[in-house]
Amino acid sequence: MTRTTLALLAATFYLTGCGGGSGDSDHAEVDIPQDDVINPFEPVPSPSEAPPSEPITPTLPPAEEEDEEEEPEPEPEPEPEPDVPPENEGDARVVVSDPTDTDCTGLINLALDLYGLPTDRENTASIEGGSIDTASLEWAGIETTVVFEFKQTFDGCRATYIYGGPVIQVPAIVPVVVIPEPDPRPQPQPEPIPDPEPQPEPIPEPEPLPQPEPEPQPSQTDDYNCSDFDTQAEAQRVFEASRPGDPHRLDRDNDGVACESLP
Repeated sequence: MTRTTLALLAATFYLTGCGGGSGDSDHAEVDIPQDDVINPFEPVPSPSEAPPSEPITPTLPPAEEEDEEEEPEPEPEPEPEPDVPPENEGDARVVVSDPTDTDCTGLINLALDLYGLPTDRENTASIEGGSIDTASLEWAGIETTVVFEFKQTFDGCRATYIYGGPVIQVPAIVPVVVIPEPDPRPQPQPEPIPDPEPQPEPIPEPEPLPQPEPEPQPSQTDDYNCSDFDTQAEAQRVFEASRPGDPHRLDRDNDGVACESLP
């Protein structure tokens, strides 16, 4: 029995009881089961009200499936180019020289010992039509290319690392330096040259004393008299210069003294 049916029965029961309270009523008594307890405080729905119906969830039309866009196929990646070591330039270009290697055989043999057999070798001439003086050796396994040159512009051989080499941590060739062994025989030592003995300083020669000017000698043709002299000494010098003899007759008494009267 639903709750609505019980409510209608309860309303009929109360209306019957209020109608005269006697059993003469035309309405028959309604037996209410005792097990159904009615809450008098519960609102009784109107008979005209329809029982609440369960909410209806509106159904939407199925959404049209959108056409899935086809994803473009990825373009194939280009094949990687083979790794080529960069060309050495400027300070990266290592040059090894050996002035004693006249035809580069020494440096080439050192490179073969260090790197093994090359994968490619090309011999050329620096002057068209001239003799071969350049060899380019390539070692693909270590990505290294070295050019060996021996020319007239420099002495010996010169090896230049064009690709790779020390730039990519590949050790460079090192020319062998031959150090001459010392001669075990004793070398004669030159005798020391003694220092020259000090020479005495030359004594300067004394300057010559000024000589008095010679008096004019009387010639044999001049004739002197004692009156021509101021002193007896002057007359005596002329007398001595005129000897032997006394051509001027200055010694009258022939005692060897001329012009005795002069002072």
